[in-house]
Amino acid sequence: MSDKSYTDIQFVEMIAGGSEEREVAIRTLMKEEIRQKRITRQLLRLGAKPEECEEIVNDAFVALITGITRGKFQTGSSIWAYLYGAARNILWKMRRGEKLGNFLPVETIQGDPDASVEERIILGERREHLRNIFRQLSEKCQNILHLAFFEERSNEEIAETLGYKSKAVVGVKKSECLKGLASLLKNAEVSFE
Repeated sequence: MSDKSYTDIQFVEMIAGGSEEREVAIRTLMKEEIRQKRITRQLLRLGAKPEECEEIVNDAFVALITGITRGKFQTGSSIWAYLYGAARNILWKMRRGEKLGNFLPVETIQGDPDASVEERIILGERREHLRNIFRQLSEKCQNILHLAFFEERSNEEIAETLGYKSKAVVGVKKSECLKGLASLLKNAEVSFE
């Protein structure tokens, strides 16, 4: 069987199978430069820096392999659509880390017994400011974002919990909510550094 004759289902079976089959499948997928370039172009359109794209695409492959081996990949899905979605999510997580990483240094201050009273007060003020910004979102958005990011629920689980028709509807709504939150954060007149 040549590389070009593998279907998505065959790739999934190979990755889920033994290490030798997995290696062949991964090598074959990594050779698909045209598709990788498409993902890179999409990442650039979403605001990724060129030097970040290769790392993001590689991390997306790791997410694909992990998703398949843990049984989270749905066989009706396209591998390339999954990779694109994983790459997009990795980029968003990177951006959240850049924007909110300095905003809530919980581990560094809470876990540090030598943190000054001033640092603890600043942390409390930052948390309260973020809570107030979050409360400006609609109740639906607050619920969706809370379930997605604090409880780490999938779109499918959120759809079931909140009564949406499908995980796709939740995905669209979550995207709208994140844009709204980003806009509120951008308009906030407080420095988080």
